[in-house]
Amino acid sequence: MQKRDSEQVFELEADYCLISIGRVPYTENLGLENVGIQPDERGRIISRYPFMHKHS
Repeated sequence: MQKRDSEQVFELEADYCLISIGRVPYTENLGLENVGIQPDERGRIISRYPFMHKHS
């Protein structure tokens, strides 16, 4: 992977990869509260770089 604002390249090892595109978060009725994830008032999952939500 490469950060879009730098030349730094790094590897990321994972079991799964979640890719999301679009403008409307479809997070209702996913059971996020059952795994400790709290979406914001617009339904978006709050994340911090690199691609980690606060439950990570």
